[in-house]
Amino acid sequence: MSSDSINRPPNQPILLSFPSIDNLVPKLRRYVLKRQKETLDKQGRFVVAVSGGSYLSMLSRALLEPRNDGTPKDTPQFAKWHIYFADKRVVPLGHNNSNYKQLKD
Repeated sequence: MSSDSINRPPNQPILLSFPSIDNLVPKLRRYVLKRQKETLDKQGRFVVAVSGGSYLSMLSRALLEPRNDGTPKDTPQFAKWHIYFADKRVVPLGHNNSNYKQLKD
């Protein structure tokens, strides 16, 4: 690791506000798929950390509803995704409070 990368400030967070989930979902889809394409072009895999709660249902709605033109650019390439769960709860995978279960359902 170079000293240049150590002295660089961390990425600034991107904070956005939306009036409703219906406004958020298409923009979330475009954002995630844009990042997916950029990352797959560079690294061949897309690493995602997801938290629980309503975020999972919004992400699922954004990515699974048929809104795309069928091109790889506008299709989630889940086979190349590496999904990590960012959650402090420790429950069995099949438990109702499990992010894994929520994502699978």
